[in-house]
Amino acid sequence: MTEEKENTMYDPLEDELHQITDFSDSRVRKFVKAIRLEDEISQLPYRDFVTASPGDKLRTVVNAIKDHHQGCIIIIEDNKLKGIFTERDILMKIVGRPVDLDTEVVKDYMTVNPQWLRSTDPIAFALNRMTDGGYRHVPILDEHRKPIGLICMKTIVNYIAEYFHDEIMNLPPRPQRTSKRREDA
Repeated sequence: MTEEKENTMYDPLEDELHQITDFSDSRVRKFVKAIRLEDEISQLPYRDFVTASPGDKLRTVVNAIKDHHQGCIIIIEDNKLKGIFTERDILMKIVGRPVDLDTEVVKDYMTVNPQWLRSTDPIAFALNRMTDGGYRHVPILDEHRKPIGLICMKTIVNYIAEYFHDEIMNLPPRPQRTSKRREDA
């Protein structure tokens, strides 16, 4: 037995190989369940969403955004998506204008026929649509155009960042000031 030990060479990568195949290691588990951009949106956690009808008064809808801590309200009629009313709509269409929140209705201020996604669409498609359109929230609809969820940019970024936590947290800080001209020696 001693002779066998002496003839066996030590492989320095053996320990690392053992760690890679040991799925109890949290670093390895992270990659086993990691998402890919080709994965479906259904892999991501949907946000709760609040709905309103096109005829609801602005005050009711604005209060619902505030009370539910939401960035938007999905406007539905006959269980189908008709529009979306966001914080941006409040800032761009209402604030600073003589709007009576108790008489005006949301259909006059909402975004009509907003972009939407299916739960089977890839995450990369969602990111592309949100980036190109400048959207932070996109409704998720079923085959009957009934809202089943809401996906937001923050959710996607946080979910992806969860898998790269160590890499992100260990990035060197970016200098606040950079020199545009060469230093003299």
